[in-house]
Amino acid sequence: MKAKLDELWAVFGALKAREEGIRERRNSGDWKVVDEEGLARIAQILSEQQNGLAYLTTILQKNLKDLGIIMGTGPTITAGDDSMEGENLWTSTSTLRASALR
Repeated sequence: MKAKLDELWAVFGALKAREEGIRERRNSGDWKVVDEEGLARIAQILSEQQNGLAYLTTILQKNLKDLGIIMGTGPTITAGDDSMEGENLWTSTSTLRASALR
């Protein structure tokens, strides 16, 4: 009976130490790259998300331009004129790209 109790206390101590280790790692906020393959996968996912956000930005800017024309508050733009959307798109895309590279 005493041996069984000692064994349970040992397991309890190991679990408590593991919990404290997990808590310390979670609270430290440090990220560590375990392998280069994982890092490459994260970079690929972030790149795909960046491309998706750039695409959505383009759609939203076109819709905003169209809404401005419908409401009579935006400039009248001829078909194929993308001059208005370029600056804002590149600014947001550059910001996304810079944040993804950090």
